[in-house]
Order: sequence, then structure tokens, then C-alpha cells
Amino acid sequence: MASFTTSNDTKAELDVSADKVPFTVAYRVTVAKDQVNFWEAAFNCALAKDVPVKQGDLIVGVMWVRGKRTADSAADAATPFAMGDPPQFYLALKTPTDNWGSEGEMSPTGVQDATDTWQKIWFSGRILNEETQSSTVGFNIFLGYGIQEMDIGGVLAYYFPSTDATEKAVMDLTY
Repeated sequence: MASFTTSNDTKAELDVSADKVPFTVAYRVTVAKDQVNFWEAAFNCALAKDVPVKQGDLIVGVMWVRGKRTADSAADAATPFAMGDPPQFYLALKTPTDNWGSEGEMSPTGVQDATDTWQKIWFSGRILNEETQSSTVGFNIFLGYGIQEMDIGGVLAYYFPSTDATEKAVMDLTY
């Protein structure tokens, strides 16, 4: 969790000791200004170093999220998001091979809504390009959906080579 960085947002460590969750480290990521493009505010990290990967391999994991709109969201007339709108995020696996263009066939796909209570999110993605090292793959949680706070914790991801058995297991896990 400590290796996650921010883009056009800020992070602060969060005390989750009283939350009765199965993880001990979480961050509150605050987007204080509406972004033109959703990818311009993000919480992201490179995958672990020195793990060989190849095109088609799977990254499968879990994370916990909760979020809320802040009072600034309602006060900013320029933002298309109102105080009552759910906070939102978007998951992607990005690589430099295609100039960060592909998104790794992530599941869940598209814009996701968060609630004000912790939600467990199972995710999976695919190495779409001819990468050779996992450290060139970025795990991105895009947050550029208006002014909001997103709590993110317990992020854990594993690498699996693509086989019939792992493909079936991922489908059973994430769908």
C-alpha cells in the first residue's frame, strides 16, 4: 500500500483499527479539484519487481473501498457531480508498450460506484502487451470523477499464467 502514488490528488494514512476489516493499512485519497479527464486523478503503483510476465497472463486480486462526496463537491457549480452522487473509480492495468493505451481487460469493467461503507472488490486483469517484467505494469485506480474522498485499503494482487484452469478460476471469482 505504501508504494501507491497519487496524481492530482492527495493521500493520507487512515486508521482502520476500529473498522473490523481484514487489513491494517488504508489510505484516504482526496480529489480536491474536478478533472477534465477521469485518468488525471489516480492512485496507482507498479506491480512487484522481478516477476517475469508474458502477454495473456493474469493479475488477480482484492481491494477494499469506501467513499463519499465532500462538501466542496456541492459548492463547486462547475463540477457535473452533486453531493448526493456516489463517489466513483475505474480500474486499469497500464503498460508503456502501447503508450499506456490499453487497460488490461479489467473486471470489474468501467466506472464503479463506491458506498460509504467498506466494499470488497475482487478484480482481475490481463497483460495485453509483450511485457517481460511485472514492474513495467501499472495498477491504476482512476479517481477523476469530481471532488470526492475515496478510502482504499487491503490491496493485494497475484500473478497467474494464463491456463484453462486459471481462466476458469478467475471467471468464477470475479463474475
